[in-house]
Amino acid sequence: MSVFGPMVSFTAPERAIKAHIKKWISYYLAQAEIADSREPGKIQRPLSYVRTNRLSTIPGDDVTPQILIAVRGDDGVPRRKGSGAYDVTLAVGVAVVTGSTDQDYARDMAGVYAVSLAALFLHRPRFDGLLGGKLRVVEWGGVRMDDLANDSERTMTLIRMPLTIEAKEVVSAFKGPYDLDEPPTDPTTPHPDWPLVEVIEVEVEPKEIT
Repeated sequence: MSVFGPMVSFTAPERAIKAHIKKWISYYLAQAEIADSREPGKIQRPLSYVRTNRLSTIPGDDVTPQILIAVRGDDGVPRRKGSGAYDVTLAVGVAVVTGSTDQDYARDMAGVYAVSLAALFLHRPRFDGLLGGKLRVVEWGGVRMDDLANDSERTMTLIRMPLTIEAKEVVSAFKGPYDLDEPPTDPTTPHPDWPLVEVIEVEVEPKEIT
């Protein structure tokens, strides 16, 4: 058992969400195309993934459709369990930028992406056990679609989808190297785990109750 207990990076959910989307998005896009009376596979699949909460530049043809993922921080007060481990609720943003010289196609592509991601997060909220099953979507915040101004002849559409994600046991108050007064000279030295008790011997003395 680790002396430090759980230590889940607050950006680890971004990696889990990215892996989850990459695994399932093509399948969900195909099903959304079929539901929208389109030939499955015609809509361009994602060409790039970016972990950021700011769209600083309009992405070009070579990287769109582009999916953006960002954890914006706690969404509420962390909750401590009896074990000392803390669960946190995270505000997460997922966005997609689509673009095309055909305005109708650009908008329709954005709509297919929006419903595909919504269905994916609602159908598979636990991210297939990524991060040890500590993550799950607890609220889908809907979809917002905006056209992006740009200098080219392409129509650019931005989809924004807020999510609320619960991350379990990210850190513990009842753990830590309590046997140390100073950090080791080499801070990269792993701290030995606490030993586990294998055998417990209990002596019971009978006592007369009067």
